Amino acid sequence: DVKVFYKKYYKPSRATIFVVGDLDKDDVVSEVKSKFGEISFSEEDRCCKENSRFKYLKKDFSQKDIVVYKPIQQTVAHCLWSTSNLQDAQGCACSTVLNGYLSDKIRDKLFYDQKGLVLGTGVSNVIFLDAGVFVVSFAPQKNTGFLNKKSEIQIIETCKKLIIEEINKVISEGIPQDELTRIKRSIKVASLESFEDCLNISDILTDSYLINKNEYEFFDHLEIIESIKNEQVKDFAYQYLRPNLMNTLSEKPLEGKEKDNWLKLQEKVDEYDSSLLALKIRATNLGDALFAKTLKPELLDFSFEQPDCEFDLSNGLRVVVKQRKDVPFIFVSYGLKKRDILQRYFE
Repeated sequence: DVKVFYKKYYKPSRATIFVVGDLDKDDVVSEVKSKFGEISFSEEDRCCKENSRFKYLKKDFSQKDIVVYKPIQQTVAHCLWSTSNLQDAQGCACSTVLNGYLSDKIRDKLFYDQKGLVLGTGVSNVIFLDAGVFVVSFAPQKNTGFLNKKSEIQIIETCKKLIIEEINKVISEGIPQDELTRIKRSIKVASLESFEDCLNISDILTDSYLINKNEYEFFDHLEIIESIKNEQVKDFAYQYLRPNLMNTLSEKPLEGKEKDNWLKLQEKVDEYDSSLLALKIRATNLGDALFAKTLKPELLDFSFEQPDCEFDLSNGLRVVVKQRKDVPFIFVSYGLKKRDILQRYFE
């Protein structure tokens, strides 16, 4: 099955090569033609590239509540909405902005404001070629005596109500302007930081160019995010994140016989893995490490960069400044002790 799948999909006509770095263009073209140009193909392979788009997913407006039992220790619940796809640039930008805003809001509401309700939260937007998914996840706290006397089901329902409250606020009021400005700036800084090395640049170009054949997709996306208005965010939230469009998925630990059966199955899998590894036992000793013996390492003449200036304000705040002309933005980090680490002292 694996071989058939490989032969069907792993073909030159379905691939794109990206080369990023301080290289000579003519040398790269010559090398690529030499290394990859002779790979065999058929005329059917040649024409499949234009017909390889995924079929559009059917719109399903019914709500689903799914429970999956897995070999895990802690229940994790997910609230999911189907959203816009990668071909909707404005929708992608709104989804990214809402991800940044709701990540903080939902964490504060479920984790800090409601002590003992959840162990943690997370918000993510996963965007594919023909569909997108907006996800809010949380791990309900187990019964911990006086801090939490609710059942797991009650906690999940309470969390869902609080999540819906926050989303309804966005639908009716949008994001406060100062928050919207801060989020857009944070997205831009994080994005530009990821564009500082060749590996990330190659990955970004691969993701964007394969969809819209636009090598400037990355920067276009940042410009669209910068132009997003509050009304657009409200419209996106109303169109995709309404409560009646929310699906829920709960991952729960196996219990009773199901857990016993899984453990027995896992034992069989482990035995099979061991039998496969037994076939790979080396019959001869390893030879000497020839390359290691020839190495004669030399200490590098290297020292860490030093700040251009350091000083303390009258209120005790420490300031460290370093100029870097190779970075296309100014980055300011204001470090404090993490609240969740000190949470026990706030009781």
